[in-house]
Amino acid sequence: MENETSKFFQIIVLSIPNLIEAMIGTLLLTGILLQLKYRFNKKIGYIKDEYIYLFAVGLASIYSISQEFKFHNFGGNNIYDPYDVIASLIGLGLTYGLIQVFGFVEKVKTE
Repeated sequence: MENETSKFFQIIVLSIPNLIEAMIGTLLLTGILLQLKYRFNKKIGYIKDEYIYLFAVGLASIYSISQEFKFHNFGGNNIYDPYDVIASLIGLGLTYGLIQVFGFVEKVKTE
C-alpha cells in the first residue's frame, strides 16, 4: 500500500519533536544556570548573561546531538535520522537567537 502523504510532510512531522526537545532543553538549562548564577554571584563573581546563554546551548546541543548519534539513550528508543539532527540544530540555533534578541529575564531598574 502506497503512502499518500508527501515525503516533506513526513519529515516535518517526524522531526518536530526533536526541534521542540532542543528548544525546551535550552530554555530549561538557561533558567537553571541563571538561577545558579544569581544564587552564587558573590562566590563566583560576575558572569555575563550571554556566556550563560552560550553555555546552556552548548549543554543542550551535547545532549540532543549525542542522543541522535546513539551515544546515550536517555530519551527513549531513538533511531538515527539525519533530518532529526537538522531539526535539533535548527531548534538550538533558533532558541539561542530568540534568547539573544529578547533576553531571558526582565531587567530590573534600580534607582
